Amino acid sequence: MTTRKPYIVVTLLFCILAVATLAHAGWEEGQKAFARRDYNLALREFLPLAKGGHAEAQLNVAFMYNQGLGVPVDHVVAIQWYRKAAEQGLAEAQAQLAAVYSLGLGVPRNYPEAVKWSIKAAEQGHPQGQFNLGAFYTYGLGGPRDYKKAAFWTRKAAEQGDAAGQFNLSVLYEDGLGVPRDKVEALMWLLLAPQQVGDPSISMPARGAPDIASQAQAAGKSLAARMSPAQIAEAERRAREWKPKPEATLKTGLPLSAQSEGQQPTISEKLEERYFTTLDDWVARGGPIDDVQKTVVPTCGKLVMWTGSASEKIGFLASQRDEFDFRVDVCMTMTVNRVHKQPNFEKPELVESICDKSGILLFTKLCRRSGLR
Repeated sequence: MTTRKPYIVVTLLFCILAVATLAHAGWEEGQKAFARRDYNLALREFLPLAKGGHAEAQLNVAFMYNQGLGVPVDHVVAIQWYRKAAEQGLAEAQAQLAAVYSLGLGVPRNYPEAVKWSIKAAEQGHPQGQFNLGAFYTYGLGGPRDYKKAAFWTRKAAEQGDAAGQFNLSVLYEDGLGVPRDKVEALMWLLLAPQQVGDPSISMPARGAPDIASQAQAAGKSLAARMSPAQIAEAERRAREWKPKPEATLKTGLPLSAQSEGQQPTISEKLEERYFTTLDDWVARGGPIDDVQKTVVPTCGKLVMWTGSASEKIGFLASQRDEFDFRVDVCMTMTVNRVHKQPNFEKPELVESICDKSGILLFTKLCRRSGLR
């Protein structure tokens, strides 16, 4: 039996600013201010929207009070805003509210209430809600321990690309809790967890967050040492062939006066757009050179991992580091070229090779975004 313990709640530790699909005065300004770390201005822009019933703004205000961004930390005020957004049906807020009750932030710890809100988020297909619910069933928090239900909900989160869910599912498989004991399946999920750059726990861990990627890699090495080469090869094959299974588009909480019948963007689309917006904001600020290493390079790294195929992501973490560095360098140079013209991009053959012939999805998107195509 493994000595590893499943994670319980990690959702609150990740800053996922909600992304609205309709334009509202102050929303875009608030998003850009937050990206610049101008939290005072961001809060001034979000707060009127939140008071007007904009559920996504309510979620952002709650997070800022919870983390002390632009205001002193105030968990009591934070939970008020989390609840307002959650009651409008915003799945992200429901998952966060469950975490608040689980951690006892601003309210007495209340696991039954945490389970209630986790169920609401999980049933909407929210991966963090599913992860939380699986963890509660694993530990018997807020109700009886039930490993079969734990495995059911943890798997749903893991299959959507939730890194903590993948880590927890590996524990269940290694110990045979709610599922047959299966070292190969356990190792597969441990190999996948560090690759989930679409999960902010991997790409943008907040202060105090567990280092899931490092812990999964260490656990994977420990488990592999007790497996045969054939078992390891099979786990690696399954990891290479794995593809996420996103569930139905999540319900997002727009103002009651501005509901849209249009399709809402998925979480993965929101996150990818957030990375591109970070690069756009750097360009809009005049492309400060001293901020290239701090902002442009790490953002390009996230985009390279996020837009790569499952097999490419595995390679980037192991034997294909040179290819990873090459793509990051191209992304960085193309972004810098938008402000500070680079001589190489004056060569039509180079632009053609990158934009038209490379077959790399990220390069295609960057070419369109930068006006090269």
